[in-house]
Amino acid sequence: MKLILARHGTAQEAGTSVWLGRRLDPPLTPSGQEEAHTLGLYLLRHELHPQRFISGPLQRQRETLAIVRHTMSEVVPPEIEPDLCEVDYGAWEGKTDKEVQTQWPEAFQAWTKDGRWSDEFADSETLIHTRLRTWLDTLQQQTAPDDIIFAVTSHGILKSIYRLITKERAENVYRGNFCVLESNGNGWSLVNWNQSPA
Repeated sequence: MKLILARHGTAQEAGTSVWLGRRLDPPLTPSGQEEAHTLGLYLLRHELHPQRFISGPLQRQRETLAIVRHTMSEVVPPEIEPDLCEVDYGAWEGKTDKEVQTQWPEAFQAWTKDGRWSDEFADSETLIHTRLRTWLDTLQQQTAPDDIIFAVTSHGILKSIYRLITKERAENVYRGNFCVLESNGNGWSLVNWNQSPA
């Protein structure tokens, strides 16, 4: 089976960027809507027709999925998966990169460069990884070998999945980009990471 994991489109206007976790939930900006449309066009262009469309519960995740499905004229109903909701960044939420870097310089560097969890996050890394591992295992059990699943989530969850699969430093994924995992029923392999649909 193939799992296409997309990061939601842009949800903040240029120059107003703050840390968005699961507490803050703005809608997509016009550029974010265009990014979601481009994702849908990519799937059509490459004749990728998922059997399931899933998103996390946040507005920016659900809206990205809705635009992808609309672009594809897709009739398969969407599914909401709570475990694809973004990480709760705790004290960092609502703050700019500069503010976080000033108050927690070492933790900021560790997370942004190496994907190492901060003690300031309200969610524990163990809890997030356990939930994601269970979700991935369930997908393997419930999905036919030739099926394709398309899922929309957020940056912290994608970085966590990368660490689960590769056991290596978590790589960033830009807004509107996607990643591809494949499973033969006995585990997951990384096929592509942070690919632009443009």
